[in-house]
Amino acid sequence: MNLSPGELTVKLKDVPVEYLLYIFSVSEDDVRRKISEYLRRWRYQRPEITGKDLIELGLKPGPVFGEILRSLQIAKIEKGLKNRDEELHFLREKYPELFARKKN
Repeated sequence: MNLSPGELTVKLKDVPVEYLLYIFSVSEDDVRRKISEYLRRWRYQRPEITGKDLIELGLKPGPVFGEILRSLQIAKIEKGLKNRDEELHFLREKYPELFARKKN
C-alpha cells in the first residue's frame, strides 16, 4: 500500500468498517498497520474549514471545493494542521490564485 496517510483516508472514507475489518484480517502487517491507524485516528481528523467558510472567504462554489477540502484533509493528517488559522494559511499558500481573485 503506497498511499500516504492522507490519501488513504480520502480513499477509504466511504468504505464500510466491516470491509476494512475483513481486509485487516487477511492482510500483511504493513496493510494492517495502516488500516488500524485509519480506524483509530485518521478518519476522525476533519478540517475545521467547510464549504460554507470557503464561500464566506469569497470563493464561488463549484467542483474546486471538493479538491480544496480533500487537500485540506490530507494536509491536516500529514502536516498536523491544528486549527482554523493553520488551515487558512495552508489554503492561501496552496491556492494563491483563488485568494488573489477574491481581492479583485
